[in-house]
Amino acid sequence: MELDIEANYNKAVETLNTKLMSLRGWHEQTNRLKYEGKTHLIIPMVNRFIHRSGLTDEEVDKLCMIHITGTKGKGSTSAFTENILRNHGYRTGLFTSPHLVEVRERIRINGRPLCKAKYCYYFWKVYNKLKETEEVGSPIEEGRSMPAYFAFNVVLSLHIFLNEGVDIAIMEVGVGGLTDSTNFIRHPVACAITSLGLEHTDDLGDTIESIAFHKSGIFKKHCPALTAPQSDSAMQVILNRAKEMECPLYVMNPLSEEVMKEYNFTLSIAGDKQRHNAALAIQLFHLWEDYQHKKVHPRVPNDLNVGEIPRLTCTELDSATVVGLSTCKWPGRAQVIAKDSITYYIDGAHTKESMELCTSWFSEVADKEKASIDGKVVRVLIFFTAPERDPEALVYPLRDCEFDAAVFCPFVVSIIESQCRPDLQLKKLDPKVQSETVERNKLAWDKLMANTQREKNNLKLLKAGWPVEDLLKSNVQDKRLNSSDGDSSEKSSVISASTTESDRSDLMSIGSSEDAEGGEGIAPNRDLLPMGDMLSYVIEPSLILNANLLCHSDKQDKNEKLNSELTSSLNSNPSLIFPCIIEALRWAGQGRDSTVQVLDQCAVSHPVPTSLQGATHIQILATGSLNFVGGVLDVLTSIDGDVYL
Repeated sequence: MELDIEANYNKAVETLNTKLMSLRGWHEQTNRLKYEGKTHLIIPMVNRFIHRSGLTDEEVDKLCMIHITGTKGKGSTSAFTENILRNHGYRTGLFTSPHLVEVRERIRINGRPLCKAKYCYYFWKVYNKLKETEEVGSPIEEGRSMPAYFAFNVVLSLHIFLNEGVDIAIMEVGVGGLTDSTNFIRHPVACAITSLGLEHTDDLGDTIESIAFHKSGIFKKHCPALTAPQSDSAMQVILNRAKEMECPLYVMNPLSEEVMKEYNFTLSIAGDKQRHNAALAIQLFHLWEDYQHKKVHPRVPNDLNVGEIPRLTCTELDSATVVGLSTCKWPGRAQVIAKDSITYYIDGAHTKESMELCTSWFSEVADKEKASIDGKVVRVLIFFTAPERDPEALVYPLRDCEFDAAVFCPFVVSIIESQCRPDLQLKKLDPKVQSETVERNKLAWDKLMANTQREKNNLKLLKAGWPVEDLLKSNVQDKRLNSSDGDSSEKSSVISASTTESDRSDLMSIGSSEDAEGGEGIAPNRDLLPMGDMLSYVIEPSLILNANLLCHSDKQDKNEKLNSELTSSLNSNPSLIFPCIIEALRWAGQGRDSTVQVLDQCAVSHPVPTSLQGATHIQILATGSLNFVGGVLDVLTSIDGDVYL
């Protein structure tokens, strides 16, 4: 019987992957609609899909729904909101995307995905109903064809929520808001916008104002709306939309550390921005309570300015809200999986802003763990980001995390087909694109590490009293070597913004009569150029290692030590490519994790670098894409296990 259920589920997922329009196909269609000026037809199209599936507007309107959008934190806010509501005794529905491991994660009842048998029941019921009324070849905007992948899941969620009798459903927007398939909702209980940033610029525009325009497109007539603090320009767009919709609008202040201390709890999802998301979730719960008691909130006055938008602060929490905030699980976001002698840090950061938050979180928790361990602790980065992302922008925040090695692989769980779930097949890229993307990701990291190490080496040389004349000579040679390397703007700084105040202070003392070790130093000629200009020159480490350039000092033993340090630094951070996630994890963990099983007898084997040998504990950060960390979680955990859920 279980085999029948598994086969039926796999067939449903395969049908979802192959018989419906993919995300890429949908993008092509929306681009066509934009070109033809027909994007206003998208929401009516979704409504036709809903009607063809057997639901009427009146039935859909019976669903009480909270609608959440944003750039950063919309998933976490949705999860917090659901958990608070559930802990207050409400039966909840939750629709989110993307899924990490299995597609049924997207639709949850009381915080849990449906079992496979029940998922299949609803899937085939909706799919067959739509198939019966399909008009093959009709333009998708007419709503007479089969819906695209995401729109189908939206329709499916409505059937599940209605049939499962939820009290309240939380709907997370897929992309944007205005033309997103979730924007069929006519009378939401409340709407919320989390922190905004540039994302999906091909679809939403390349300014924060255009992003805000699309996000605020979920506002509905007279329905309360919340927003996290935004820039003034974004807030003006949001305010204008609220005035147009005649709806109440509030800005939520982040949940304060003082309130959390007062109630003696911490947020179960890590990260500074989570206090903003938690505050939105708390107020969304209060708006749900107000909705049930038919409390009416005042609409935005037409003469209101951005600085006058009412701001709300959470100061009093009940016990159920505290439990909801402190026990909420949201896999793939600031997630820690601790095992014997190895710890995995999982975060699906895929924008510059979210990667900065990921780096801050990882540095804090990994440093804390490292301080508690006796012995050598090493760090390995496992990274993949999609081809449409800028890998250089994404890896840059990771430069100071002190990784001992970096591993790159495609979004492929295993090259053995039996180890790959059908749920993840839709997201696989063309093999050539996969390979090119992985190479590009590795190149971005290698360039960053070369420049970062160059900065460190330059600091050592400057502190050692390296004459400015030789710095200039090395710089000229370095420029010649790199003249064919395209834009050298990234190489135009010896000391980056990441240089610590301590380092800068040390540099200002260069040329003193004593060096850092208390011995005699060699003072560079400060008259040649100002200190700021001197630090702007690039020194190629391979040139610096030339013994002829080191002969200026009579401290031969000191030069040999410095030369050795610089030589060692060049090979201190190896980066490797593997063909799949399992092999990457196996190598990064040095075979310590028994759950990571490589079945391929011809698996890629790389020797263990010196930097990783003899480690007491290994810390692994997997990041760069939500889909990618879903593949990592697929290897490390089970969807039915506590770790995953």
